Amino acid sequence: MDLSQYIEWSNLSPDITGKDVDHMVSESLAQGLWGILVPPFWVKRAFREIAGRDLRLGAVAGYPYGFQMTESKLLEAELAIRDGADYIDFAFHHSSFAAGMPWTKIELAKASHLLHSQGKLFHVQLEGHWVPTAQWPAAAKLAVDTGADAISFRMEGLRADQAQQLRQLISKNIGVKISASNPTEEEIEAFLATGVEVISVSSLGGLPH
Repeated sequence: MDLSQYIEWSNLSPDITGKDVDHMVSESLAQGLWGILVPPFWVKRAFREIAGRDLRLGAVAGYPYGFQMTESKLLEAELAIRDGADYIDFAFHHSSFAAGMPWTKIELAKASHLLHSQGKLFHVQLEGHWVPTAQWPAAAKLAVDTGADAISFRMEGLRADQAQQLRQLISKNIGVKISASNPTEEEIEAFLATGVEVISVSSLGGLPH
């Protein structure tokens, strides 16, 4: 199995540089990766380097905590789209969700409308450590009900059985992307066997060359 086609390379480090972005693009194209995920500031440069070639370009909005004003998050997403992003990992509002406020769903619906009206993909980014396992179904349902194309689940140390639990909560027509820092080839295959479609990595060290 060619694992590269299921891999998103993510670099959301605060000290990412233009050279890092250029390297991400060139290496991802060479290895045939699914896509790359960068901070909004670097979308324009990554788009220029991709130059119409077969590599998806994503950006985050509201990362990492998601508790910014909704208008700020939507503007961040809109500017990233303007600069060439194909999809947005839109940070879930964990604070309003924990407070039981309806605003979580309202905000996601606004983001969904913005992105889909411009033909872009809407990924809801959930931080697993901030949502108790018992509340995963409720959080996932909010994402699905507001039109998410995929759920991007970030959780350090996520196991394959947990990924499978998440996948079972979400209908098959909604994608699931999980994050793994530097997974081995065996770990990648185990995640894919659960039905996860994309694995976001911070390093390509575990991939076969």
